Amino acid sequence: MVAVALKSIQLAHQLLKMGFLIRGGLAVGSLCRTESNIFGTAYQAAYETERCATAPRVLFHQSAVEHFEADCHLGIPLGGLSIFAQEGNEVILDSLAVHWSYVADTPGADVSQTLAQTFKSHKTTIERQLAELPSGRAREKWEWMAKYFNAKLRHSSELASVCAIEIDKYSLFRFGPLIAQSASTFEEAFGSFMAQPLMKTEGLQRAEDYGSVADGE
Repeated sequence: MVAVALKSIQLAHQLLKMGFLIRGGLAVGSLCRTESNIFGTAYQAAYETERCATAPRVLFHQSAVEHFEADCHLGIPLGGLSIFAQEGNEVILDSLAVHWSYVADTPGADVSQTLAQTFKSHKTTIERQLAELPSGRAREKWEWMAKYFNAKLRHSSELASVCAIEIDKYSLFRFGPLIAQSASTFEEAFGSFMAQPLMKTEGLQRAEDYGSVADGE
């Protein structure tokens, strides 16, 4: 499971550089592969889990969670490895795990600088998508990624030089006036109307009277 996780993290970083997000499911069980097909309980469970992932994340099936809680890698419990994370009560793969081997082909002279440059590039990609995408399912995925990216920065001292994404800056909310017109204050536009006394209709009067009797009871 660790080998699959590491390759998935490398793939997630490379695809994000290209402007794509990754979503998947991770399961443990029986699997059979031929030259033309793949089948088995693990494959089916991973497929069904991926459909439940919704956000761009790699979600653990219950079989993978049980393996995660019970197994070790080189004597270290899997829960002690930084390549795994949690979102609420769900175990997920930390697809933004911070390590030079996940973001570069070979270790650079300055590993921290390589990591910072990579995450600054990720930030630019995410911000570009938020700036261009309209409201909809695709945008929701990038908004999730922006929140995940910011959470990762807060958790990683190696990325101290990388600034968080200002998510509110890319909000789709717009406030009036929504069309070009001469500026006017609220008082100028509605002052005369607001100054008029409120008039009660007969129906409203009867409703108020009924309400007062009910209160008395």
